[in-house]
Amino acid sequence: MILRWILVIALIAPSALFSQGKDLNLPDLGDRVSGVISLEQEKLLGQSFVEQVYAQAPLINDPLIQEYTELLIYRLSETSQVLVVTHSPHVAARGAHHWQVSKSDHPAGVLTTVDTLNDIDRKEEIARMLSGKSVTDEARAAADSLLQG
Repeated sequence: MILRWILVIALIAPSALFSQGKDLNLPDLGDRVSGVISLEQEKLLGQSFVEQVYAQAPLINDPLIQEYTELLIYRLSETSQVLVVTHSPHVAARGAHHWQVSKSDHPAGVLTTVDTLNDIDRKEEIARMLSGKSVTDEARAAADSLLQG
């Protein structure tokens, strides 16, 4: 019963942050019918949103809260489809599927690539997330441990 209340509070808390009579002051993105925005408008929208979230919700870096959030997402995914964008190897290791998203400069603008990772590439990516640019054998062992649960 307590877990249900915590889940309800976790789902309601973000909306409560934005429902305190505060206007979000989102930038005008122009034509609302086409849904097409420029890269500059996309960056402006993202920066504006992140600034407002950070201003209203403090960042809490607590391992217990991180573990609880990971388990909550995992339990939610048992009955629902959940898409999580994360830089946390601990969260990434719990997913059923793993995609790597990368951006690169292109003559026409920015090129975004999404690659589906197989088991070997997934282990290597989680090891890279753990250790940084140079992947070590220890990081690979830690990635194996995370992937095994």
